[in-house]
Amino acid sequence: MNNTIQLAKEIDPSFKCSAVALGQRVFVTAIRSPRNQFEHLLRMHSLETFELIHVWETGSYANCVWISKDDKTIFVACSDDTGRVIDVTTKKSMSLIGHTGLVLWIIPCEDNDILTCSADKTIRRWNRSTGECIRTFTRYDKWIYSILYDETTKRVFSVSSDDDDIMVWNAETGEKIGKMMGHNGDVNAIAFANTAKIVSGSHDNTIKIWDIITMTCEKTISSHTGWLRSVAATPDGKYILSGSYDQTVKVHSVETGECVIQLHHFESGDIRTASFSPDGKFIALLMCNGLVQLYRVYLA
Repeated sequence: MNNTIQLAKEIDPSFKCSAVALGQRVFVTAIRSPRNQFEHLLRMHSLETFELIHVWETGSYANCVWISKDDKTIFVACSDDTGRVIDVTTKKSMSLIGHTGLVLWIIPCEDNDILTCSADKTIRRWNRSTGECIRTFTRYDKWIYSILYDETTKRVFSVSSDDDDIMVWNAETGEKIGKMMGHNGDVNAIAFANTAKIVSGSHDNTIKIWDIITMTCEKTISSHTGWLRSVAATPDGKYILSGSYDQTVKVHSVETGECVIQLHHFESGDIRTASFSPDGKFIALLMCNGLVQLYRVYLA
């Protein structure tokens, strides 16, 4: 089978999407209402039919949206310094209150906990049942943009503003334990390539693949001509998706580094985020102008 990609759905850019997340059977977009610029909404759609399932009011601009593996919980990082946890079944939400700056990223982790990072230069760990902050990591000296949690090593990996390195933290104690060095520009994005490797994208226009245990770079991919804004990987760990300020989206082979699919020259502008669905069958692209495109992808 040839590697191909087909446009499946486009979300009207008048909705001014700020975040998008793909689940197993649904996808969620965070939007600003076209009728009221101060009204911020989450819209859940079927990934099969694209029909609208439900709408929630968030009350604040969403920087990041995440869907649990079972599609039953939505996690939202908000610009009012809070995180939100939404139960899809009951439609109820809970706020995570404690940060003193924009919450920029939010992810679930083990023991029914949640991790957030913020412009207040901290990472926090929360009890998902109570909403209580149970740990604040050692304060860093920069805004923390994005985080990953590795259950095997009990480590948190983070990227920050004006920082060429990936910081590594002990998730149990909140202490910084190391850093992954090798990029020559700000690291904008990180994602798991598989259970043993992390992929990163940087202002140095490169993608790097890292070993989680040794924290060393194993491979560098240099196919973009602009800053990397987003990276993701297929569930089988065979392919990396990257979105760049060179207005291209590419899919690379992890094994060879070769670009196997390229979408380029988006008239709608630079790529803000690019992500795979959990089954690797869909790609979601979010442009800097708020346009969202969903693609069906077929990889050999």
